[in-house]
Amino acid sequence: MALFKYTNHRGVSVLRDLQLKVTPPNELNDPFEFRPYFSGRVIQDHVVELMKALTPRQCYDEMVKSGEKLPPFEQYEKDLKRIAPSLLDHGAQRLQQSYEELAARHLDWISKKMGLVCLSEESNHTLLWSHYTDGHKGMVLEFDTSHEYFKQFQSSKKCHTTIRECLLI
Repeated sequence: MALFKYTNHRGVSVLRDLQLKVTPPNELNDPFEFRPYFSGRVIQDHVVELMKALTPRQCYDEMVKSGEKLPPFEQYEKDLKRIAPSLLDHGAQRLQQSYEELAARHLDWISKKMGLVCLSEESNHTLLWSHYTDGHKGMVLEFDTSHEYFKQFQSSKKCHTTIRECLLI
C-alpha cells in the first residue's frame, strides 16, 4: 500500500535528509484541530444548571453566614430575579473564557507530548494539492508502507485518534 505526503518546496529536504517533520498539534494549519468544541448554548445551559443547584434561599443563607450585609431575603430575591439574565450572560461569558484558556493550555501540553505526520491514501486530491503544495507548486511524495522502516510502527499503540481515521503504519 502507498501513502502520500503533500508538501511544498520543503519536500526536497525530505528526500535529501530522509526526514519528515513531526508537527506538534499547536502548529497545525487548522487552529481548531485538537481543540474540544462547546457551543455557547452548552455553556449557557451549564451556567443555568449551576445557578439552579442552589436555591436563592440557600445562596442568601450562605452569604449571611459568611458575614455579608444583605437586605431582607424578600428584597434580595426580588433583586436577584431582576438581574438574573445579566448574571447568566456574565457567567456564560466567564465560563467560555475559562474554557478557552483551558483548551489553549491543553493544546500546549499535548503538543509537548506528541506530533503528527499527515499522509493520504490519495495521490491526486485537488483540495490537498491546493492546501499543502503551495498552490499546486509543490510535490507529492509516495511512501511504500511495505518497506521495512514502516513495519516498526505496525504494532505500535502510539496512534490515538478521535478526529479522523488513523492508519497504523
